[in-house]
Amino acid sequence: MKVLNFRPFKRLNDEELINKIHETFKCLKSEDKYYKETLAICDQLIKEVKLRNLYYSKERLYNKILFK
Repeated sequence: MKVLNFRPFKRLNDEELINKIHETFKCLKSEDKYYKETLAICDQLIKEVKLRNLYYSKERLYNKILFK
């Protein structure tokens, strides 16, 4: 039996994927009763980033956190 890999965020470009990760982590910070589903989405997003071998600079990360 063959195992199929499902990649729901395959069609997002790199910038959209990073923005989606930030939105999902903001959702995790809030007290939400559906945190397990959000955590599963985070896992899928992180796997997609690792597959694409993306790099996000610290400057952009700090700007995103501090100024937004």
